[in-house]
Amino acid sequence: MVAVTAQYPFGICPHFHGNSRLISPETEFYSVNFPPRIGYSRLSLHSKDHVAEVYSLPFDSDFSGENETTAILDAIESPMNLKNLSTQELKQLANEVRSELSFIIAKAQKPSRSSLAVVELTVAIHHVFHAPVDKILWDVAEQGLTKKFGKGMHEWAAKIDEYARGMIGPPGSTLFEELGLYYIGPVDGHNIEDLVCVLNEVASLDSMGPVLVHVITKEELKVGDNQMNAGENKIMEGASSSDTIRCGTRTYSDCFVEALISEAERHKDIVAVHAGMGMEPSLHLLKNVFAEKFFDVGMAEQHAVTFSAGLACGGLKPFCIIPSAFLQRAYDQVIHDVDRQKVPVRFIITSAGLVGSDGPTQCGAFDIAFMSCLPNMIVMAPSDEVELSHMVATAALIDDRPVCFRYPRGALSVMDHSSGSGIPIEVGKGRILTEGKDIALLGYGSMVQNCLRAQSLLSKLGVEVTVADARFCKPLDIKLLRHLCKNHSFLVTVEEGSIGGFASHVAQFISLDGQLDAGIKWRPITLPDNYIEQASPTEQLAVAGLSGNHIAATALSLLGRNREALLLMC
Repeated sequence: MVAVTAQYPFGICPHFHGNSRLISPETEFYSVNFPPRIGYSRLSLHSKDHVAEVYSLPFDSDFSGENETTAILDAIESPMNLKNLSTQELKQLANEVRSELSFIIAKAQKPSRSSLAVVELTVAIHHVFHAPVDKILWDVAEQGLTKKFGKGMHEWAAKIDEYARGMIGPPGSTLFEELGLYYIGPVDGHNIEDLVCVLNEVASLDSMGPVLVHVITKEELKVGDNQMNAGENKIMEGASSSDTIRCGTRTYSDCFVEALISEAERHKDIVAVHAGMGMEPSLHLLKNVFAEKFFDVGMAEQHAVTFSAGLACGGLKPFCIIPSAFLQRAYDQVIHDVDRQKVPVRFIITSAGLVGSDGPTQCGAFDIAFMSCLPNMIVMAPSDEVELSHMVATAALIDDRPVCFRYPRGALSVMDHSSGSGIPIEVGKGRILTEGKDIALLGYGSMVQNCLRAQSLLSKLGVEVTVADARFCKPLDIKLLRHLCKNHSFLVTVEEGSIGGFASHVAQFISLDGQLDAGIKWRPITLPDNYIEQASPTEQLAVAGLSGNHIAATALSLLGRNREALLLMC
């Protein structure tokens, strides 16, 4: 088995962090030919005992323009066709693949440097090894080192090689030998001759056990030489520019960055700390604007939290930006270094809730529950971009305890106006958006928008609905809760989080406050108690029962209108 760690080979990125399947050597394979640039999106391959689906890169019917000829690439029907190619032909094939990728990427307006960086490596692997007999596993590797070391990277890597070979330190106690690995490298990831030579050597080492090949690649390589072409450069550089990255679609992260930059003009002691697998394009803009006040620590979430605590203790106002799924790694630090000491760190929890194609591995399902159970933590969530800017302003003013707010990945639901500068809101103060006498929907965070969609559906059926935006999970707006319970027979809470989150806090209060005894009928809508596999965001919300139709159907069933509830779900 050959295991390779690299980034997005040929633009296709299978993840092996979650569920994965390897087809057995006994599987019968079929050869399928595709015409160049055909508009396909999915192909099913059937064998006696297996069904596999192959997904292509998205095809845009509006693609136009000329691309370089790809004579060798067009003749490739399977990896076996690479076996008899000469070194010069392999180089030409790599250029053709890079040309084809650049053509697709340029038209799709989507940056994908990582795919371009591993073209020669992929070609060399298929030339030397025998897929599918040899199992080749591709996974995503972190970028957070070559950029730090710059031109001295090769010298630094050579030092690693020197240590690994035992030239420094006691004989027999080298780093990689202790790990049971045979180390080869560093190797130029764009030199086909060197790659083929090294991989042939690896293939011949049957008795050596695991072999580590250290390959260095460059993302900026152009077709045929060492410069990036102008069109590709424009797209890639746009990844850190606010006026070219969005293609007409604004995200919560865009609005957060605008609000924080605006807030930093009033509070010169604001700093930003970021941790995670990679930065969203809008955060690159924040990094450029903040300069020395922006700290990107990569996938070191524990360090990010403790570092932020230290900055806060030093009198600064740190905004610690971490995706929900990765904040879980630093929970011990959140408790002991921040919450127990009431250190005013401002946690910005990105990618909260369902995350579409990234599936359960990066789903931010648990942050509401694990942050709101901490005694000193203020926990809030914006329902739109205006509320997001208000919460940035609110967090900047809180200096006596930690605070957090979450926002989801993806486009905004409301884009009628620019978020601009925020206005601080009263801590623990919710708001009522629409009022009706039949049923109350209390939404938390982005789910307020789906509550409004449900209200629109229900109004057409003659149901009068109150929609309230909780804003805060902790502290709860108990005045608002008492008002909803007093003036309605039914209360539905809606959140894009796991069991034990916002609904749990509402249940705790209304039960202890006697509201359940007084007759209010309450139903929680949360993420289900299972992991939701990857799908489109709309499909995932439907599976979770969090769409506007699902919320409206829940309300109708509470009112005893079950037939209409079922019709909404059809």
